[in-house]
Amino acid sequence: MRKIALLALAAIGLYSCQPSNSFTIKGDISGAPDQTVYLLKIDENQPKPIDSVLIENGKFALEGIVEQPEIYVLQFGKQNKTIALFIEAGKIDIKANFDSLQAAKIKGSKAHDLMMGYSDKLGEFQTKMEAISAKFQEAYYNGTLTPESEEALRGEYDAIAKELGTYIVGFVNENLSSVVAPYIIINQLADTMDISRLENLAASIKAPASETVYAKDLSERIAKQKKVAVGQPAPEITLPDPDGNMVSLSSLKGKYVLIDFWAAWCGPCRKENPNVVKVYSQYKDKGFEVFGVSLDYDRESWLKGIKDDGITWIQVSEVKGWETQPVQDYLITGIPHTVLIDPNGIIIEKNLRGEQLEAKLAELLK
Repeated sequence: MRKIALLALAAIGLYSCQPSNSFTIKGDISGAPDQTVYLLKIDENQPKPIDSVLIENGKFALEGIVEQPEIYVLQFGKQNKTIALFIEAGKIDIKANFDSLQAAKIKGSKAHDLMMGYSDKLGEFQTKMEAISAKFQEAYYNGTLTPESEEALRGEYDAIAKELGTYIVGFVNENLSSVVAPYIIINQLADTMDISRLENLAASIKAPASETVYAKDLSERIAKQKKVAVGQPAPEITLPDPDGNMVSLSSLKGKYVLIDFWAAWCGPCRKENPNVVKVYSQYKDKGFEVFGVSLDYDRESWLKGIKDDGITWIQVSEVKGWETQPVQDYLITGIPHTVLIDPNGIIIEKNLRGEQLEAKLAELLK
């Protein structure tokens, strides 16, 4: 009896030597060619390979250590065929068809299950919104769109969009201890939510989610957002103009300045430019200036855009696209993006366009 007990203890001891944060992934991908599958970790928004293995007869296995649940990507060969999933400690099984990897069945990750349920619900909202957009386009091209029907469709669309926003926040509040909560906040709410509300939501995240990389990233994001919030000094921008002269935002102190982030390749930006041309012409002699920051990659395209759109205000660019420093300083995630600052260089409004911009300038420069 004593010998059996000792053997049992030995077995327990061997089992306990296995790291509690280890994971194994077993994949069964029907139709997959015998090629390498790469495990990529998302680091600073860039996928970086950390392991790889050869697929044989559609099957592969990977193992490793994960400190906390995180999003990883499996990339098959050098093709643009991938599976994104939350990896956490334990055994994870993946079954899929190589021609429809997006429909992969993944078992063994609670975080992934939760995320998939959330994504399915988002898909329902998206389907409803796409149906309304299709009705709008059909009526527009058929010539049957009336002001009344347009207003009705927009109202219906806005109602679903509002319902979607409520669902996202509600889902986060129901899963505050899951890694999925900070992941959703930073990827879907951080750019649109009021900073004080965002701060309160972030503060409500519970352990173990509060210890994850996404919670850390969220805290850093909020700190950066507070630096460029309304009421804060606008970060300095010093970049070359089309002639190569370095121009600083601070050189315009004493005027109301619209910092206009745009690019010649950006359709919505080009559509908004005539509105900016209009207000600039109206208020440029009344203490108003525009400081255009281009996110173009091609110098000739940038210069052509300036000429074609009749832009006469200050333009600067490194012609590095999204790699230019002001994108980081101002947390730009999409363009057009505008920041209105007062004569002391303090941010007073963001993303004013069209009639809203005109009304604000009329208020400030009576």
